[in-house]
Amino acid sequence: MILFSSKASPFARKIVLAMYVLDIIRDVKIKIVDPRELQSENSKYNPLSKIPTLIVQNEVIHDSNVIIEYLNSLGKKNLLPHDGMERIKFLTDYSIINETINSAVLVTNCNRFGHLGNSDSILVSQQKKRINRVLKYLENKEYVYKNFKEPNAIEISLACLLDYLDYRKPVEWIEIAPNLGEWIQEFAKSVPGYHETLPPEVSSAPWR
Repeated sequence: MILFSSKASPFARKIVLAMYVLDIIRDVKIKIVDPRELQSENSKYNPLSKIPTLIVQNEVIHDSNVIIEYLNSLGKKNLLPHDGMERIKFLTDYSIINETINSAVLVTNCNRFGHLGNSDSILVSQQKKRINRVLKYLENKEYVYKNFKEPNAIEISLACLLDYLDYRKPVEWIEIAPNLGEWIQEFAKSVPGYHETLPPEVSSAPWR
């Protein structure tokens, strides 16, 4: 397998972390690319020129959620429920967390590269409000990490979200959802690959 990735991308990290959890990371060749580079090797396989992109036996899979579905199909561990209402309820919260990552990335890109004037600031404000609402929603669910070395896709995505919020700082999440600080401490000390996949130069925290 070949994975086009970026150390700064929370979506790429989600896949690399899942590969550690599934104990297949040694079977993957990771190629670091700049997703802003439209003429990179990745763009030859992925017309969106986004990451992550996974190549498996000449088949190209992109979008982190689709790649998670593929990894789950390997049958090594259950990253996602397989069917029924349990799966639907799971995918609903999974979608909420992944869309919040999208919002955090959008705020980051607007702050770093945006030149849209007032419309830019309105967009950023809307996305920050969305992030804050989701953090309150997650806080109210009172998550407790109990899966030790076998997190599911929601838990992997949530860890990537929280670390990305610390990395790019679109909002101060710990002030909004302090219980998630306890959650990620348990996640960080239990899950293989957590420290190896942290974004570069992320700020210090008790669990890092």
